[in-house]
Amino acid sequence: MAMLACGFHDANAIAQATYTVTRLLRARKELRLARKYVRSAVARVEELMGTLMQQSGSGMDPCLTASLDPLPYLLEEETFRDSERQETLFSRKSSAGAVLRTRRGAYSDNGFANFDGDGKKYTNEEERGKSLRQEKKWGQFVLQCASLLVMLYDLSLKLDLELGEQPESEDRPIASKEKGVRAEDAAKAEQTHAEKLMRRQLQEMGNLDLSPLENHLLLSLGSNPYRLCLFWCQLSESRRVNAQQILSFAVRELESAVATEKKLVHAGWLYQTDDPAATPTTSRPPTLVGRSCTSLSLSMPATRKNVMSQDAFITLFGGKKAGSGISVTKLHTELLHTGVRHPPHGIVHISGLTPNTKYHFACEEHIDSRKSLPLSETTPDFGTYYPLPIPLLWLHILRSAQKLGIKNITKICWEKLWSLFCETTRVSPTASGHTLCHFKPFIAERQSPYVLDAFAQAICAKYARVPLNSSLSGSQQEGRREQERRQHRASRVLIAVEASSIACNYTYLFCAVAAYDALLRPLLCLHTLPPFLLDGLVKCLVAMEGVPRTAWHPRGRALFGLLTSRLLLIQTQSVQARRPRRARERDKEERRAKKKRSGERIIPKRKKGERRTVSEGPTKAATDDDAQTAHTRREDVPQIGRQ
Repeated sequence: MAMLACGFHDANAIAQATYTVTRLLRARKELRLARKYVRSAVARVEELMGTLMQQSGSGMDPCLTASLDPLPYLLEEETFRDSERQETLFSRKSSAGAVLRTRRGAYSDNGFANFDGDGKKYTNEEERGKSLRQEKKWGQFVLQCASLLVMLYDLSLKLDLELGEQPESEDRPIASKEKGVRAEDAAKAEQTHAEKLMRRQLQEMGNLDLSPLENHLLLSLGSNPYRLCLFWCQLSESRRVNAQQILSFAVRELESAVATEKKLVHAGWLYQTDDPAATPTTSRPPTLVGRSCTSLSLSMPATRKNVMSQDAFITLFGGKKAGSGISVTKLHTELLHTGVRHPPHGIVHISGLTPNTKYHFACEEHIDSRKSLPLSETTPDFGTYYPLPIPLLWLHILRSAQKLGIKNITKICWEKLWSLFCETTRVSPTASGHTLCHFKPFIAERQSPYVLDAFAQAICAKYARVPLNSSLSGSQQEGRREQERRQHRASRVLIAVEASSIACNYTYLFCAVAAYDALLRPLLCLHTLPPFLLDGLVKCLVAMEGVPRTAWHPRGRALFGLLTSRLLLIQTQSVQARRPRRARERDKEERRAKKKRSGERIIPKRKKGERRTVSEGPTKAATDDDAQTAHTRREDVPQIGRQ
């Protein structure tokens, strides 16, 4: 516990301490004590996240409260794409305005949200650099806490399923000395044993029937889609018979979380771009600006006051989510601060809520004491849980699907991950031109190093084990389609090189570089080398140059020298292929002069559209001489790419 206390201000220290203690206790088969330490770590990190979510009050960006990575959802908004900040969003060079809507760039040095963007003034460059470093440090801490929560939630569910304890209400023994009660208990025990056998048979047949422990865990998670996704992933590894059905539940929960984040980000963007001069016909809903496991912070809309009156106010209504398609009415006043008046643009803090529960709200705007607008539409799901990294959860589902060999779930996960992390560019403008993958702009600024590390590991596990032909002569039998597929795979492996380099995981960096070299090797014997090979080799060498001396792989030096030799080979061949035009003309004149000295007949070059006359036709002897001369010319002239 002292290790956890030392790491109170550092999420990485908490993670290392928790995993060290848990491994030690699991090695000693003390799972109950290990679960105790994991639960204490979960409570501590949730407390940190709650502090971060509630500390800035009205200054919190609602888009960042809705999602850890709101930028993909904001790019779907036309007003956001047309804004002035969009000029730097798609550039590969980082700037203050481009990362404004990211977790690492949306906060100032005091932890409050900064909505000024590029308009923020600094007295000098030193203060500006100091402020940016503090913003990045604060944002890294938020991302590390969120990634750590995923890791601790997963570990806690694994320990709960391994212990296999019954709920507390079923564990309490019935204190009775009567013989009739004892006989009744024995009959109940036999019935429970028979139910367990029947449940096991149904599970073997493929029917999903949860045990009392699994039902208890499922009910404790409530409506939290993030933790439900982790629960179904852990359950699928112990239920291999119906693992595909269970993983489909995990995919469904994660897709519902993505849809909710999209709605919340859309509502937050409308809240920030609201026009004060507009006159809506109905009331506007509240906006979520902060959350914790037991509370929610809502921002009231800025209602339009009557010029002749100062009595404008807003009435809040809301309650638990009762089901799909059910809207909030004026009867939903069971929560704190609901059914009472609130000032316009004020912050309402509702406490005493149930953890892992979804709530809905609506507002009624009163322009003055006599006139009010109709009730607003119902808000999206406001959950008493923290948003977690979506890519990390997709990686959890992918890991379980690969372990169980479920190909359709694996394909879905890879499609989601490639769309989140990468963008494709067409090599040639023609329809038959193949595509290559690249990192999306600012992906390093939008994700934590833990997420990038997990993504690099998944790519290495996918492409490092692909059977490849190590001989150079085998690639000459490959067609154009196979070569394009190999180039596409190599571009994806380069993404793993960049991700592992940013995450500082040098073990998988060398693994990705070795996989890229294995994919590159058969392409070196082509007559015309693809131009992207030069860029890929340079990226690999630059990434390996940044590895500290103590972290080098035992075969890293040999791999570095091999890549350097391949770089020189490609550069030499590209220079030979781009010979100057004058050099080619000089070679042509020398060959013509050589023909004249040998007495060969030189046929003048015909113009376009001119037919060959009979007098120009070669005789049989001349044809034999030309064939022999052509054979001699093929032996004299060196062929590029065949060395």
